[in-house]
This record gives sequence, structure tokens and C-alpha cells, in this order.
Amino acid sequence: MGKDEADYFENHTQEWLDKNETLFKNAILYLSELKRYCYNRNPMSRMNKFIGSLCDIHGHLDLLVLGTHIDHREIDFKTYLKNVTTWANCKWSLTKRNNTVVTIRRGSYISEMGSFDVALKPFRYWVDGAMPRSFLDGQRAYDLYNTKNPVNLRPVLPKEIDYE
Repeated sequence: MGKDEADYFENHTQEWLDKNETLFKNAILYLSELKRYCYNRNPMSRMNKFIGSLCDIHGHLDLLVLGTHIDHREIDFKTYLKNVTTWANCKWSLTKRNNTVVTIRRGSYISEMGSFDVALKPFRYWVDGAMPRSFLDGQRAYDLYNTKNPVNLRPVLPKEIDYE
């Protein structure tokens, strides 16, 4: 990407953000596979610059930006990680069947240490993927995944654990 093209995109991104702030007012932006948008090995990509600009003004818009990824070391600090205020780790529960335990931490990301600094005591939240949900018209969270192999959606647990 040439300098002229980068300047063109950056100018139009800022123009779009200035004119359309109300589009994101009190909204939630969910970025699955965050590495594709804010990859640290490609900081000058168009999407990386766009998401970074949007994250810089998220507080003024009352915009909640959620990004999911596997390894935080692959996410660009300058565009995304510097704006992180809450960190959630998800793991399969070994004590509750069909449950994922989510550990939620509030704080900020420190670039010098390359880690997330926890400001408050973390808390845990359990999500049962097999329980029917009224907001899903009685379907389960497992039903949202269009897969031919539903075994992949359940944790692999040792047979010795008694669930009752």
C-alpha cells in the first residue's frame, strides 16, 4: 500500500467517523477473530487503522467493543490493546457439565510489561451452553453453532469425575 493510498484511507476513515458518530452511539461492536483486524505484524492494514481510530473514541460514543482472540501477543498494542479495560478468560468447567467458566478481570494493559494489570478482584461467571434460553426462542447456546460435529463443542472430561 502506497503512502497516497494510506493517506486517502486515513482521511476518509476520519471523515466517516466524524459524520457518522451516531451510528455507533450506545452500541456493541463484536470482533470475532480479533487477530484478523488488529494483527500486530500488520499495523498499517486498513482494518487495523480503522478499528484503532474507532477504539480511540469509543468512550465518547458509549460504544462497547468486544474482541475475541486466542493469544494477546498477536494483537497490536497501539491500535487495540492500549484501550482494553476488561479481560475475560474462558475455560471449560471441570466440575459442571456443559459449562464454561469465565474469569472477568478489570484493569488496563501495560505495554512495558506486556501484561494486563488487574485493578479489582476478578470474579467468575458460569455459562451453561446446554440450557434453553428464552431470548433464543427456547434454543440452547450450543444450537447457535452450525457444525456437523457437535462433540467439538463439549469439553473433554475424564471419566472419573462424577457430575451428580
